[in-house]
Order: sequence, then C-alpha cells, then structure tokens
Amino acid sequence: MKGEFARQYRSALAMVEEFIGKCDEELWSSTAYQSPVWHVCYHALFYTNIYLAPSEGEILKWEGEREGYHDLKESVPLPYSKGEMSAFLNHIGSRVEAYLEGMEPAGDCWPFWYNQNQLEFHMNNLRHLQHHTGELFERLNNVSPVTYRWR
Repeated sequence: MKGEFARQYRSALAMVEEFIGKCDEELWSSTAYQSPVWHVCYHALFYTNIYLAPSEGEILKWEGEREGYHDLKESVPLPYSKGEMSAFLNHIGSRVEAYLEGMEPAGDCWPFWYNQNQLEFHMNNLRHLQHHTGELFERLNNVSPVTYRWR
C-alpha cells in the first residue's frame, strides 16, 4: 500500500509541477482573487509536506519557508516565484518514500485535530492537494484554455 500511496503523491505533485510550468507570470501574481495563485500553490504544498511526515517531529521543513504564509486567510507581502515553488515541490518529492516508510494504515495519525487513522489521513491529504490543483487549473483555464495531463 505504501507504494501505491507514493505513486499517487508523485502523480499529484507532477500535476502541480505541470501547472507551475503552464502558468504565466501575470496569473501567478494576479490579485484578482482573494488568494493569488502562488499563495494557493504554496498552501497546498505546505500542507502536503507536513502531513506526509510520519510525525510532527519528523517534518523536514523547506529552507524557503516563510512564517505564516501557509494560511490562505492571511495577506502576505512577498510572493513566492515559480522557481521557488518548483524547488519546494522537489523538496517534497525527494521525501515521499521516506515519509511513507513508517506508515501504519490502522495507526492513529499524528495531527491531533484529525480523528482518522493513517490510511484515511493520507487519503485526506491527497484530496486536499488535488482540490487545490483543480482550483489552480480552473483559474488557468479562465485566462487561457489549456490541456493538462491527468496522471
């Protein structure tokens, strides 16, 4: 089961990577939405990274992390670039298998605010990542119709 989850995480991350490559700079930093595209992308990757970790103490933070930027309700002053988001995505991708190595499907998940076992929690994490990936592609399609590869 760990292999299947690793493949699903990698496929979802590949879709985010594809979005980053197709998004132009104007949309990337547009303030037409409450949360700019770059902010939604960072939020999705931030939570993917921390929730993939087997425990709070085992989270490998990205070196470019900025305090409070994960919260979509907060206005943040300095946007992340597409290159920075690609670097964050690569940081997560380099850890997928290691993060999942100790997964115990029936075991409790570490975030105390979720009443789920690890299996359900990883499904929830993937659903969150894909929710925002769909949102990002929808915004891109509103500007310029684009095709993407479903993985």
